[in-house]
Amino acid sequence: MSATKALAWKEWREQRLTVLVGIVMSIATPFVMIAGSTTGGGRLDLAGLADVLPMVFAALLVPLLAAAAGGATIASELGEGTLGFLLSRPVPRARIWSVKIAIGAAATLAILLGSLVVAWIFALVTHPGESGFSIREILSKDSAGLAVVAALSGTALLFCASVFFSTFLSRAMNAAGAGLAASSAMIAVLFMILSRLDIVPRLEPGLFVLEVLLAALAFLMGSLYLFCRGELQTGRGAMKRAILVLGISMTLLAFLAIPALSAQWRLSPSAAVLAGVSLNGAGDTLVATAVTREGMSPEVWVIPTDGSGLTRPTGRLTFSPAFSPDGKRLAFLSVRGMLGLRSDSTEVRVMNIDGSGEIAIATSFRNTSMRGDRVDLAFCPDGSHIALTDGSTLMIAPLQGEAVTQVDLVKTPLLGGRVVGWTNDGSEVLMLASIWKPAASSTLAAVGVTDGAIRVLHNVASGHIFLPMGWREDRSWKQIPLLIDPDTTVSGGISLIILDLDDGVTTPISLGVCPGAIDLSADGSLLAYATCPPNRTADMTSDLHLVDMKTWIDLAAGQFAGKAWRILISPTKEKLLIHRFRPGGGTLPTAIVDMDGSTRELAPGWIPVGWQGRERVVLADATDDWQIKRLAVADAGTGEMRPFYPTPR
Repeated sequence: MSATKALAWKEWREQRLTVLVGIVMSIATPFVMIAGSTTGGGRLDLAGLADVLPMVFAALLVPLLAAAAGGATIASELGEGTLGFLLSRPVPRARIWSVKIAIGAAATLAILLGSLVVAWIFALVTHPGESGFSIREILSKDSAGLAVVAALSGTALLFCASVFFSTFLSRAMNAAGAGLAASSAMIAVLFMILSRLDIVPRLEPGLFVLEVLLAALAFLMGSLYLFCRGELQTGRGAMKRAILVLGISMTLLAFLAIPALSAQWRLSPSAAVLAGVSLNGAGDTLVATAVTREGMSPEVWVIPTDGSGLTRPTGRLTFSPAFSPDGKRLAFLSVRGMLGLRSDSTEVRVMNIDGSGEIAIATSFRNTSMRGDRVDLAFCPDGSHIALTDGSTLMIAPLQGEAVTQVDLVKTPLLGGRVVGWTNDGSEVLMLASIWKPAASSTLAAVGVTDGAIRVLHNVASGHIFLPMGWREDRSWKQIPLLIDPDTTVSGGISLIILDLDDGVTTPISLGVCPGAIDLSADGSLLAYATCPPNRTADMTSDLHLVDMKTWIDLAAGQFAGKAWRILISPTKEKLLIHRFRPGGGTLPTAIVDMDGSTRELAPGWIPVGWQGRERVVLADATDDWQIKRLAVADAGTGEMRPFYPTPR
């Protein structure tokens, strides 16, 4: 024990100069910052300097001195030739190494604590009457706290890397410089990889700190191995060091690969949630964005409704798929860059439904979110162009040959709007924009493909325009059903109108319409909607209406229990698919209504996706917080269900 104490005292005598230099530099730093801020004639802000001083110490001063302390642990013994004498003492090598590292770490900690004391005193002087800064308060601030934690973990890595190089370099400054270079490169690579992976945002800072600390531990273990087993000079020891450095590099790469591998794992149906589910025109193929239950790692899945199994035509970080009008091609957005890492920009890509012939047709907007913001891709009627927007720019991208058209929406009433379809002839893109504050208003407009001219179709100066639930952006329109929700209380509540896109004439249909419960047949000849009473009671019923769009005759087609949420007209216009819910909460079984008024219910908990032909419907199980995990086809006549996703065993 006396030998250990003697060694510890010897190490402290060698490290105390570094501690003294650190304290002196800590005291001098505020005055240097004051001199720098007043040199250019600027206003002296002592309170601001006091606020940033702890971060300056944590990010600059302490790391540099930590490198010096780590580099001096063993290199000084090698340079002075005293290591042989030290190792001849009756003390295990591992204990000698541990004492050296412990004293070096204690010196670094002393510098850190001393700098914090200086910062605290400076805060007391510049904030009279206050108790100075609080570490807890700094850490509670997201950006400042994260910066301090990252700096401290980086300091640990820097110290450990310097210790490693100190094990076989004979000059402390060389070891400190090598440690600084290695740790800086390691942090840069870590940051690059982690910033490009699709990780839950709240986990990214913690994972970064964990990876840095694992790298620091690897450096320490390498140093310990060299000190205990290496010759520490030349010959076989040099070869061992070279092999060890290679081994440590591979270990560090393995640590770096942990998040990469975890993010690249294949997403299975049992762990996936489907979002943005839509059917092609025939109803025999479904496309969706599959994500983890945390909403991460999106990828496009194509799922045939015959149960033959899903295909993954794209890699990770792809989302918002849309069918072409003929159902043979698929457009989607991609933020997938090199090596499967996340890119800063979003590409619009098109491929055949089987995954072949994939091409990038445009680089879209700078990516801000690939899950939180809705992005609608809409093919024009002949499938030759795609329209999409990020709210500030409308992009119209041809599939081949022509230049991409971009329309600036910043100074237009369509700022913040979204693409909702095309006119029937494909000459204009339909967009809907709403303003919520300071006053509510909505604008529906058509944007010319060739000249970008904006034609306002309908405007509500005090209220909002809503489209039916399940609106299909891939539809082309001559007439559009619109829901008008006034900003003030109006007798009758939400109203339904029909807007003619050619002349802008509106035809009022009804008041008191159930929000979203509207559908217009593909040929525009039949309108279905439901009206709801203003009072919501547990036993309330909704009235079903059918309108012949040629004669404008409104037929009351009967009533059904609950409040209508969505209505889908079958391709043959012989049946209606109605999604309902209870006013007090929870869904009611999906109802199928024949034109003769008869009604049948499907299995509870399943919501409609769309029609498959005239006698089958595609349903999604959304009983678990509306997260779609199962899909099935049901017979509209018998109600018999056949699950097709996940693929039945």
